[in-house]
Amino acid sequence: MQKKLHFFHQLQGADLLSIRIQEDDFDPGLIYNLVGKDRKDIGAKVAFTGLVKDFFELEEVTSLYIEHYHSMAKTQLKNICQAALERWQIKEIHLVHRFGLLKPGDNIVNLVLASHNRSDVFQGGTFIMDYLKSDAPFWKKEFNRKGSAWVNQSLDDIQKMNSW
Repeated sequence: MQKKLHFFHQLQGADLLSIRIQEDDFDPGLIYNLVGKDRKDIGAKVAFTGLVKDFFELEEVTSLYIEHYHSMAKTQLKNICQAALERWQIKEIHLVHRFGLLKPGDNIVNLVLASHNRSDVFQGGTFIMDYLKSDAPFWKKEFNRKGSAWVNQSLDDIQKMNSW
C-alpha cells in the first residue's frame, strides 16, 4: 500500500520545514523522495536515520523506551531547525522523531535536508543532530536482561553541541 505524507509547512520564501513527533514507524526512503520533489533549485540532499542499537556499555539492549513532553519537544526541535535555516542556505528540512517502546533495529529519528549545495546540508544536518542529541527534551530508558536504566546525557554529545 502506497503511503501518502503531507508534512511540509511554508516558512519565509521558498524554505520548507516539517517536524513530526510520533509513535508510529516511518519510511526513510519515502520521506527522502518527497524532500525537494519537483524543485529545480535543489542541488543536494542529505539524509540521516538513527536506529536503536542492540548494546550499550557492553550490555545487550532488549528494548528502548523514549519519553518526551510533546509541546516542549516540538518547540525545541523547531528552534534548532530554525537556527540551521538561518545559518546555512537550506531550502527544506524534514525531521521525524519517534517515542514509545522500540526494539533494536527500529527507526528512532530521520532527518532530511535539501539545499543548493552539499556543504550546507552536511553542516546543517550535523548541527541539527548535535543539538537534538543534547538539547531536545527526549528521555531514553534502556531495558536489558538485568533490568532497566535511564540513559544519561553523553559528555561527547554535549561537547559536539558546544563546538558550534
